[in-house]
Amino acid sequence: KDFQLFDSSIHFFFPDKTKYNIEIAFLQAKGNWARGKHKEALEDICNIIKTYKTDNNYLKSKIFYTYGTWIISLSKPENILDTISVAIKYFKSSIDVSKEKIYYKALKSWAWASSVLFNSNKSNIGYAKNAINGFLQCIYTKSENSLSQVFQMISLFSYSNLDELSFSK
Repeated sequence: KDFQLFDSSIHFFFPDKTKYNIEIAFLQAKGNWARGKHKEALEDICNIIKTYKTDNNYLKSKIFYTYGTWIISLSKPENILDTISVAIKYFKSSIDVSKEKIYYKALKSWAWASSVLFNSNKSNIGYAKNAINGFLQCIYTKSENSLSQVFQMISLFSYSNLDELSFSK
């Protein structure tokens, strides 16, 4: 891909990188990721999370979600469960900050990550409950193409041996 136009536009309108607003900093991080500069993009988005403040909850939600997916993408196969344990916190943060409108991708990723962590340790019923609740919210949020979530939810429910009392705790 050719990023010359992208770079020149950003540098023309925002010549001082230290004065980027959160939207431009996020756009720059995504541009670095698209270029294949994954470690630099991850550092950029980590810096955004630590230093930038915004009232735009939907943008914050997208940033947390993006960070979670990127750290999973960069994980080595032998470290994937540890990485998912970290990423799930960012997916949950993404859901928590999006008060008006839940970011569907984050919700689906949180439910998926919860199911993966439950399947790796069947004694942790909390992950099963989170996954089932997450998949249910996905179905409510986006009713079309929800068959996958229904199957995952049924599978989790049967493997975890949960009953109605388990959800009331």
